[in-house]
Amino acid sequence: ESPIMRRALETTAFTIDYNTIDETKIQNLRGDMGYVYSVAFNHNGSKIVSGSWDGTIRIWDVATGSCIQTLPGHTTTWVSSVAFNHDGTKIASGSFDNTVRIWDLETDKCVLTLEGHRGTVYSVAFSPDGTKIASCSRDQTIRLWDTDTGECVCTLEGNRAEVHSVTFSPDGTQLASGSLDGAVR
Repeated sequence: ESPIMRRALETTAFTIDYNTIDETKIQNLRGDMGYVYSVAFNHNGSKIVSGSWDGTIRIWDVATGSCIQTLPGHTTTWVSSVAFNHDGTKIASGSFDNTVRIWDLETDKCVLTLEGHRGTVYSVAFSPDGTKIASCSRDQTIRLWDTDTGECVCTLEGNRAEVHSVTFSPDGTQLASGSLDGAVR
């Protein structure tokens, strides 16, 4: 077991300078109460968001390693996916409670709860312009949501297994997904 791996197992989230792979560059981010299912940087790399098994969402300052904000998250179940919008003012989270939530970081409030998946939401992603969120689920679907209204504007079906990952192209005109049927679509 490498020292880097040992440190990873001891903590919940951390950053490493991959230019040097120097263990002294590891920044431990302590505060989550157990397994961390998802992490994401904001656009300029100054913050990290983490989603944990305890249902909370935490915002971390990369420079100091300190937790600067804690959102109640999905209080009855694990947070499986988190993502910042492009300007860093909102976070999307997906959960084992089958919902996607949109959080306003200025108010620390959930501003929308998006319901429609019939299984765990494994991945969420904001479109580059922030007007849409893509989510994918154990129910073998991908859903596209309007971030202003919370309306599901499109449901993509046809996967033969759970869909575990979804992302937008840099220009926001395409979606890519990965699923347990071995396909990237």
